[in-house]
Amino acid sequence: MTSPAPRPNAPQGIAEIAADPYFRAVLENTVVRDWAFERWLTTVRGDFIDLAQGDEPRAGGDVTAFGAALARQCWINEYVFAESAPERAAIDQLKRRVADALASGAPVAPIAVAVLAMYEPLGALDGADKLTQRQWPSAVEEVVTQQVREPAEEAALRAALPRLTPIADGVSEQVRAQYEENPYPRWVRLSAPPPPMVLDDLIRHQFPTTPFRPLGKRDTHDILVAGCGTGRIALEITQSFAGARTLAIDLSLASLSAAKRKTPVALKDKIEFAQADIMSIGSIGRDFDYINAGGVLHHMGDPLAGWRELIKLMRPNALMQIGLYSAHAREEINEARKLVAARGYPATADGIRQARQDLFARRQHFNFMTLRDFFTTSEVRDLIFHVHEQQFTIPEIRDFIDGNGLSFIGFEFANQALHQQHRAEFQRRGWSLTDLARWDAYERDNPDIFANMYVFWVQKR
Repeated sequence: MTSPAPRPNAPQGIAEIAADPYFRAVLENTVVRDWAFERWLTTVRGDFIDLAQGDEPRAGGDVTAFGAALARQCWINEYVFAESAPERAAIDQLKRRVADALASGAPVAPIAVAVLAMYEPLGALDGADKLTQRQWPSAVEEVVTQQVREPAEEAALRAALPRLTPIADGVSEQVRAQYEENPYPRWVRLSAPPPPMVLDDLIRHQFPTTPFRPLGKRDTHDILVAGCGTGRIALEITQSFAGARTLAIDLSLASLSAAKRKTPVALKDKIEFAQADIMSIGSIGRDFDYINAGGVLHHMGDPLAGWRELIKLMRPNALMQIGLYSAHAREEINEARKLVAARGYPATADGIRQARQDLFARRQHFNFMTLRDFFTTSEVRDLIFHVHEQQFTIPEIRDFIDGNGLSFIGFEFANQALHQQHRAEFQRRGWSLTDLARWDAYERDNPDIFANMYVFWVQKR
């Protein structure tokens, strides 16, 4: 695999930007989701190798701090950047040199640790635990914490996670295995908690013209997040609702242990994480005011059977937020999935990196690479390498809602401006926002409006 661009005279260029703390903070805390920026960072990463060579690597404090920030970015994106064969050979050599130094007690330059961490997790290094026993500059110490201490903490938490149901379904087991290898998604920090909301007020605000039956609950909300992954959505929901008591379930223990570790102290008594298969969830003997099932049902062997299992846990008038892939909106992604299958890319880090670069080379045929999900390894795997995906149409959703005691409340969009835009168009045409036949016609005229997925709310009748 080749690097995406030739390298400039890097050390001078690195020195000029390394002192910018804001730039470093961006790399440390958010995924880079821009092709041009990614390609530039890929080039800069390759230039860092030269700074870590020799017996006395050359890097000052700001340059080392910038290298550590880039290493943290590469951890966040799960090493999705392209790498060349010469880079890999140099990194393998550096890895052996650092491992030998750790084993013998010899000095290790901080920049060497940062450069290794740009290409693979430090936890993969022989003697990685010895990194935690040495003194490092603060920026490199944070990399060691991110890539050695925190994964060790998650491994310890994993053993204590409760298992609420068996995983008996074959597709569920395949999906579990995928997310054990690539916990999804990797994230850094939660947004600041908003003032506590009341679910009834949220529905009134979001769907002001849609009648619904208020729960009448203002001080407590019993919540189930089904398919919580690494926990970000579950934690954001929990910190958003007054008196939230949340059960967050997933198939993957690796994802759940990451979620457990990242739970803020203020939320620890408000949320519990557990392994469970939605196909068996009706057996847990609990019920809820609000169930979130965004982006999980379409990865089940029988999504509608899984949806029915969740309905069993809804109290009278309970609300459910669902996310399902649109068959119309996924056509281009389906073509990319066919290309992945035809070329035999493996669902490994190397295979995913190669597929991304090849798809980018064919960007005149594919436009979906601008999606947020194309910039980390686990998200690309979820997008175009997933072991199982089923897509839906609005008529299929309507038929299920009508046949299973639910009322449709409305579609949710990425921001209020989009919601208002679609609402205004429906009003102009004289259509009801709860008329799913009209939404089906509207989507056929505008096939990209559900590009991420259908996200909608229903209420139990």
